[in-house]
Amino acid sequence: MGNSNRRRFNEIIGVLGSYGFGELYGHYFNKRDEAESAKNLRLAFEQLGPSFIKIGQVLSTRSDLLPVAYIQELQKLQNSAPSFPFEWADEVFQAAFGESMHSAFQTIDETPFATGSIAQVHRATTKEGQQVIVKVQRPHIQERLIQDIDIFIRLVETIPSLLLNVMVDPVNVLRSIRQQSMLEMDFVNEANNMQRFQKNHAHRPAISVPEPVMELVSTKVLTQTYVEGFDLTDMVAVRAAGYDQKEIANKLVVSYLYQIFEDGFYHADPHPGNIMIANDKIVFIDFGMSGVVTPFYHDFLTSLLAALVQHDIDRLEKLLLLVTHQNKEIDHARLYEDLRWLYDRYLVGGFHNIDLGQITQDLLRLAWQHGLVFPDDIIDLEKTIVVLQGVVSTLDPDMDFMAIFNEYFMNRQLHHLSDTGDILHLLREGSRFYRSVTHLPSQTSELLDNLNHNRIGVSISLREAREWITELNQLINRLVSAIVLAAIIISAGLIVASTGTRDYSRLGLIFFVAGGLLALYLVFSFIRSRFK
Repeated sequence: MGNSNRRRFNEIIGVLGSYGFGELYGHYFNKRDEAESAKNLRLAFEQLGPSFIKIGQVLSTRSDLLPVAYIQELQKLQNSAPSFPFEWADEVFQAAFGESMHSAFQTIDETPFATGSIAQVHRATTKEGQQVIVKVQRPHIQERLIQDIDIFIRLVETIPSLLLNVMVDPVNVLRSIRQQSMLEMDFVNEANNMQRFQKNHAHRPAISVPEPVMELVSTKVLTQTYVEGFDLTDMVAVRAAGYDQKEIANKLVVSYLYQIFEDGFYHADPHPGNIMIANDKIVFIDFGMSGVVTPFYHDFLTSLLAALVQHDIDRLEKLLLLVTHQNKEIDHARLYEDLRWLYDRYLVGGFHNIDLGQITQDLLRLAWQHGLVFPDDIIDLEKTIVVLQGVVSTLDPDMDFMAIFNEYFMNRQLHHLSDTGDILHLLREGSRFYRSVTHLPSQTSELLDNLNHNRIGVSISLREAREWITELNQLINRLVSAIVLAAIIISAGLIVASTGTRDYSRLGLIFFVAGGLLALYLVFSFIRSRFK
């Protein structure tokens, strides 16, 4: 470890220790009030500067890592980053483009328009007269943030009590945050995300995104068109402008359904500061964090929603096992009962006013108890949906998410169906048939593997065996009778067809009538046995 890293390491240890996080083996979660500990962690992160503010902001979205009290407290870090001098921003700009901001723009406001943990934003006017904002990275933030994340990883490894009661490996999560931060600090990547999002929504008039000015974009500088509007959750401004809050909430949810299920690419940081209302449109800004939905996860999410609507616990269990990594042997009976408990607790009364955050917490804890680990892609999507629900609930506290989901999927399916029959029935049965067929190979393989390793046992009670033997005897008797009856009828036909004498014809007719009577008797006895 170099001298600068050692100094920073000691500084972090000192600040955390001053707020009560220096006990190597003292489980502070159990020793003090959780709310007080959460507040102290936030204060420590604020004192440690922009890089730790960024770490705290990311941790505040990881409901799989920290308890709810810590999530809520760290969310307060969203607006905690201090500004930095304009001269620093100008130095970063000159290093990228070889000229000062005053030279590159017709006008530039030296007072920051907004400040974040990674960058600072200034309003400007291009030489062509276009209103823009210029997002400039903090000097040396990339090196310092990565350095601090690496130090924090070492601290977590060294001090096991620093993050207790977590449901995943915190070191793996911090490494994932490190990788995510590297992408977020590449403003060329963010500009590309904006263009991709804009292309996906070009035919959706209710959604918009600022346009990057690519000739003034670099890894550390992002210039984009200025949007005149107000934050989505500014209720005073929303009402004053005459917007319908419920309609905005509905359009926002439908937008995410399009992003996830049609585009396979979504805005992954939908907190209120990143969504605006302008010119009768919902405008997404800040594309440092985005998510991709692969075809596999698309099919998984579609099946998951169908299973929830149909109260299909068996299907929920199979989907859970399909998407997670299992690090211990699964008790399927217990897992099924736990999933049914979770469903009955939150969803048996319908999907109105469900708390996605609490459901997610309980589902993650349930999975953790059974040794199931969700992939990062699902965790990222989950945290996006939880944040989205918080924003939407501000606009429309009574929104029924599942009703919107159902309407969306019905509209999608109706575009592919022209049959005038029972559409709902066709959709349900078609979905079940498709799931059965697609899983038949894997189920067959699993069955053969279980047979090969003698993992299948059959338990039959004596009473059940007797009932089965009786039914089997009846089935055999009917089968023999049917064969004899068929022989009689065929024989009668052959007799009549092969002889021309009246006596033989009469004999054949007698056989035919007898066969018909026996057939009626067999049908009658079969019907009677069905209703016993």
